[in-house]
Amino acid sequence: MPFTEFLPFIFVIAVVYGGLEVSDVFKNKVVKFIIALVVAYFASTTPQVSVFITQFLPLAAIVFVVVFLFGFVYKVFQKGGNKDWPLIAVVIAIGFIGLAQFQGSLSPYLNNLPIDQNNFLAIVLIVGFIALLYAAYKKT
Repeated sequence: MPFTEFLPFIFVIAVVYGGLEVSDVFKNKVVKFIIALVVAYFASTTPQVSVFITQFLPLAAIVFVVVFLFGFVYKVFQKGGNKDWPLIAVVIAIGFIGLAQFQGSLSPYLNNLPIDQNNFLAIVLIVGFIALLYAAYKKT
């Protein structure tokens, strides 16, 4: 199976199995996997579906990473009290600044900085990642 058919196959298995797992229609995990396998086989053998999923996968990966990060931040701060809100605010602010910089909407305002836009984005993301790691370490 070529690479252009393998990735959509695995993606459809994951999405269908995850949907069946969340909906809890079937209790047996083997039945869920067989259904996901059959749907993925039919999807990967249809050229239009394979092309669509191959073009959609980069966007889906970005969406999944963002959803995972929001879920991670929520889980980290779920049991915390009001003392954690300043750190949450910092992480959210860093995230919005990073996203805005990534989209280029802050570019006219940041032209006078001594670093270029790519380095600024990297610094913002590294600081945000360190803040998340610190928050996760603090909770354990």
